[in-house]
Amino acid sequence: MVQTDAVHYLSLNLRLMTVVGMWPHGPSRIRPVLQCVTHVLVLCMLAFWLGLVSLAVSMRHDSEVLMGCIGLVCGYFVSTFKWITLVSNRRRLQRVVASLSECLALGAASDPSDGAEDFERVTRATNTRARITAVCWFLCISYVATYFSLIPLTMNGTRVEVPIPDEKTDCYRNETSCNSTRVAQYQELYFLPFGAWPFVDTSRSPQYGLLYTLQATGCISHGWTHSASDCFFLFFVMFVCGQFEFLNKTIRQAGYARSVERQTEDATGKTQGQYSDLANCIRHHQLLLSIVNDFNSIYSPLMLVQFVNTIFSLCTFAFEASNLKSDDSKLASMMGFLVATMLQLYLFCKVGSKLTVLSLLVADSCYESDWVDKPKYWKKSVEIVIMRAQKPLILTGGPFYVITYETFLAQMQMAFSYFTVLRNLHDVEE
Repeated sequence: MVQTDAVHYLSLNLRLMTVVGMWPHGPSRIRPVLQCVTHVLVLCMLAFWLGLVSLAVSMRHDSEVLMGCIGLVCGYFVSTFKWITLVSNRRRLQRVVASLSECLALGAASDPSDGAEDFERVTRATNTRARITAVCWFLCISYVATYFSLIPLTMNGTRVEVPIPDEKTDCYRNETSCNSTRVAQYQELYFLPFGAWPFVDTSRSPQYGLLYTLQATGCISHGWTHSASDCFFLFFVMFVCGQFEFLNKTIRQAGYARSVERQTEDATGKTQGQYSDLANCIRHHQLLLSIVNDFNSIYSPLMLVQFVNTIFSLCTFAFEASNLKSDDSKLASMMGFLVATMLQLYLFCKVGSKLTVLSLLVADSCYESDWVDKPKYWKKSVEIVIMRAQKPLILTGGPFYVITYETFLAQMQMAFSYFTVLRNLHDVEE
């Protein structure tokens, strides 16, 4: 029997969100311990972001360092905003997931001869694609966050020679006669993932260890929050797209034409139709419309902040790349950052475009169904579905962005144009 509980399919994503408090913990004996871990991670995440804000304020007179601090503050603000938004909308998210379960139940109630097999096949294929996409993206973000947090450990203990002041030795005044007796002084350096904060003294071991733990835990928590939110968005939208695929396939297979023959009378003499009945198809379509609208109302502010940050990141990359040479060591890391940003934007726009296209196909599928010889009320119902489906379902980023392929291409074109202008100005100055 096909599973109709949406929580079952979203279990991996919900577990990821539970770690940072964006989804409530389930009943368990160790629930208090898990809640304590969640609180610690969230506190580290918020303290880490506030520390970056303080660092940017303290470096306001150093333009080069300030640009990097602003980039970090803006980047980690996105994950902080995602956490705040999803935590404040946990109950709404639970209602949306419950509505998706109801939608799956309607699909599972299809005719056993062929409809149920189609539903099971489409649902499993969608679940596989969504899981692969979500897991790959989560591992990518987690790897980046862990890499930046652990790489300083590989450089700790580096020894550098420290010049000896003149007042401590006379060899600096007459090195030719004292080279044999001069003893060099060395100092071991200890690095932090995001550098030392000027308002924290890390020259001593306890302060260094605490600040390193805060920066590493905060960075990983931000990455976890960011990837868990993105994975839930991608998985949920892809699953809704799978339901639209099943609905369109059922309608195209002349489900309307077969519904009259498949009706049976119950003990009271009333008729009960299978999933192919027009009323159930309309109900399925209405549920999908409601689910997408409710989901978009929650994620639309998140997508707005995400897209604005993406524009800022692409413009910053174009500005820095215009001043780099082809043999610059920073070019490789910046290219990796650019690829990750483009991949994230592409995944969002891909699922958004797919949802829009599949929602419009419902009207075509209804028109191609066998409605010509049906009664007047049947034709009227088909007309209502076609009218509803002619308005495309879209995922938005606030009032400014529509998440489609056109938005992706526009962002890439803008970044390339900005890079070209800056590069030309740089060449003219040289």
